[in-house]
Amino acid sequence: VVGASDAGISFVETLLSLKYIHFTNIALLAPGGFSQTSPDDPLMNLKASSTAYGTEEIKNLMLESRVRVLNSRMIDIDRQQKSIVLYDESVLPYDILVLAMGLQDKTLQSLGYVSRGIAPIPQNFQHLDGLISLDDPYLNIHLRPGGTIMNMLAHKKRPERCVVYGRNINTLCCIQGLIKRGVKPQMITLAIPDLFTLIQSGFDTPEEVIAEEFSLNQKACYDKEIENILLGKLEAMGVQVLRDVALQKIVEDESNQLGTLIFEKLGELPEEMKVETEEGDQASGTSRSGAEGEEKKDAEGEVSNVRELKINCKVLITGGHRDVDIDVFNSLHNNSLVYNGRLIVDGNFQTNDPAIFAGGSLCSFSGKYQAFSAGRPLNMHHYNGREIGLRMTSHMIENQYPLLALMEQSSAIEENVPTFNLPVGYGGVVPPNLYYYYIRSPLSTPTEAQPSLVCNNLEADLKGSYLKFTFNELGIIDSVLYMGTEKVVIQSLWSMVGLHENYLNKLRERHDKKIIPNVAEFLSENWAIALYHDWFADFTLKLKKDIQSKEELQAILGQISEKVMAGKKFAKADVEAIATKIDTKTVKYIEDSTVDYLRANQNHLPMYYVPGTEFEQPIIIPTAKHP
Repeated sequence: VVGASDAGISFVETLLSLKYIHFTNIALLAPGGFSQTSPDDPLMNLKASSTAYGTEEIKNLMLESRVRVLNSRMIDIDRQQKSIVLYDESVLPYDILVLAMGLQDKTLQSLGYVSRGIAPIPQNFQHLDGLISLDDPYLNIHLRPGGTIMNMLAHKKRPERCVVYGRNINTLCCIQGLIKRGVKPQMITLAIPDLFTLIQSGFDTPEEVIAEEFSLNQKACYDKEIENILLGKLEAMGVQVLRDVALQKIVEDESNQLGTLIFEKLGELPEEMKVETEEGDQASGTSRSGAEGEEKKDAEGEVSNVRELKINCKVLITGGHRDVDIDVFNSLHNNSLVYNGRLIVDGNFQTNDPAIFAGGSLCSFSGKYQAFSAGRPLNMHHYNGREIGLRMTSHMIENQYPLLALMEQSSAIEENVPTFNLPVGYGGVVPPNLYYYYIRSPLSTPTEAQPSLVCNNLEADLKGSYLKFTFNELGIIDSVLYMGTEKVVIQSLWSMVGLHENYLNKLRERHDKKIIPNVAEFLSENWAIALYHDWFADFTLKLKKDIQSKEELQAILGQISEKVMAGKKFAKADVEAIATKIDTKTVKYIEDSTVDYLRANQNHLPMYYVPGTEFEQPIIIPTAKHP
């Protein structure tokens, strides 16, 4: 298994949990290993993490004790010999190869450089000690307290400047980690690139850029309110924030170390940067570098570009657009594995080589499924890596061990794209010590069909919480964003995504009427505990199946199907109209089923009143003090 991504870890975990077979020779290729993935203190983390696996959960799996974990990188594949080549030119044979690598930050590679921890250096690329990518497998080692780089950045008398370049939540988490390691905010520069400059080279239309960027780049500032809060606080702390800039060039100093970064200022220029043209007209300030009217002479008569920004620094940390790693791409291309922007697999996660399976953000299902995917994206970066790994294991077992599949009563072979249901999320700590979590539906897309529910209880010193729910056209919760000083249980946010807003006790309506001023506190009250219960999702799923089998519901579902097939949209108002047609017997069945669920789980949900339990005699356990 190549790659310790969510999909890779989930694949290995599922193999180890199989009851009918024991795999004795599993090798997991994990650059950086597991011991250095993240520090114990979340406030010291240098990047955001997926919510599919928590740090403690990965530790509890003890994979390093159960499988062979190799701290190494794959640089080539030999399909004929069924082996992979590692960075030290050693060879690792395989019977089944699973490619679960994720996407990597491409900023440095686009400028001809590689991050500090990449070895060997690919051909036609350079290496500088001060250049670090947030996707470097040895990030926490490079920026460890007491290390060479941190001693340089946190020097008491002569600290060096550090530039963080990117427009996603990882860059904000990085600044948080640097400050906690002793770097002064005044010595940090946050350079935020323009969206289209960042990734437009891989797409044909602006709409494609926006659609893919929503899933590819986990950005914290995806709305103006969050952006103003976080970036405003950074500037108040002393961090220099440069908006809408593009990194153009890296300049070395006399000692062949990082010396200067050259940025291009995009968009409208500030008033103080605008210059007069020879005709006396003011430059518009909206064109690219080299445009007429954007050059001026300095005191020595040298011509300079007013859009050019030069920053002297010794460390550059990048977290820009993510794409396939150059070594991974070469190994796939040289071995004739089908690659079309992503590694292409069929509905069983199998490449064009029967012995090679693949899953995760690097992969995409074949275009032949487009007509049958019913609006579901083919690129896997839209989906939860943990669920991908689970599905990939089932398909691999079905394909390679058919007898075992019969014992498991599995029928994993797919003629279509698998359906994924688990939410996708990430979280981290952003300045100043704010926990940030964003959980969304796997089919989530930006929409204004339903107004969002925003509850901002952050005080001037950013104590408190910020909570935002977005809804799709039917009133189903599409995403949840939480930011606050208190750490929350991730599973609580997960359990809300995909629920209809009616589950939240008319929350949006009551919040708009100022009846509920603090949504976070309201959702922490006893009435909502059942929403977070482990078996609540199973209960709702079973209840849906039960009522859908009723004749009246079959007729209603048939009417809905006719509308959808005719191309008509189905909105929240249509749902409310249908609710009035449901028979009272079905409503009573739902109520009775809910009471039965609460009665069966009274040991975990004692805060709910269950009719009839008031007549039951309590069980008294005798003690030494009260026999």
